[in-house]
Amino acid sequence: GVMLRAVPEYEAFVEVLPGIKPTSLMDIGSGLAAKTLLLTLHYPTVQTVHLIDGDGSLSHIRKQGSFRSITKAWANVYLGQDFMNHNLPKERQVIVTASLPPPGGPPLALWDLIVSFRSWGHHYSVESYGKWVFDRLEPGGHVVLDIRNGTDGERKMKAFGFRKKAEIPDSSTKCVRTIFTK
Repeated sequence: GVMLRAVPEYEAFVEVLPGIKPTSLMDIGSGLAAKTLLLTLHYPTVQTVHLIDGDGSLSHIRKQGSFRSITKAWANVYLGQDFMNHNLPKERQVIVTASLPPPGGPPLALWDLIVSFRSWGHHYSVESYGKWVFDRLEPGGHVVLDIRNGTDGERKMKAFGFRKKAEIPDSSTKCVRTIFTK
């Protein structure tokens, strides 16, 4: 079920960005990482993947910058890491790491492609990761995120220094999947 839902979104994404050759991929709010796996398989140049999500615990706290207060079990980022590692072909020597928010991982790492499908920009504000992502995106790299309608997220991304490149058709009426570059 997870993979069937991920395929149309993955296909729409790769059609809008033909010819890119990312070597590193970060997914903010990765969940089980189904779309991340598809993107990693699609781009043979990807050598490192970093997943960011919760630890599966029940959260009663309004996530900083979230648009509404909710109580839910956040996805377990380590399940996504296991899913990726178990489904990547043995010949692909992709390094998959995982961390909890706030963003962890190598502080000086630069990434070619940073995605966030219905997480950053959709469930919590663009400001919550905007500067952090800008500082870690390679010049010419791409960011793909779902910006919740009515939040002025596109203008805020531009204020961080990003340039809008395209929009991707999406099934959600709550957000616009937008591609930015640095």
